[in-house]
Amino acid sequence: LIVLEGSVLDVGEVYYALEEEITRRRYDVMSMGYDPYNADLFVKLWTQYNGAYGVEVVKQGARTESVPLGEIKKLSEDRMLL
Repeated sequence: LIVLEGSVLDVGEVYYALEEEITRRRYDVMSMGYDPYNADLFVKLWTQYNGAYGVEVVKQGARTESVPLGEIKKLSEDRMLL
């Protein structure tokens, strides 16, 4: 989690903070999924600098959230979360 200054979200600042973190940690990003709601500028920046390969729409909703929430539930039941 990266906390940025201010009360108004600057998507450009979010993109560049993420890009800096990816570089610092030497991540090799193979794909990027996003919910299209208000993501236009971020996706435009991403594809401008990284290309469109591997960029996938992942709409938020019951189908996309139920599997991860099930995993979190199992981890919490097994007391595997900090």
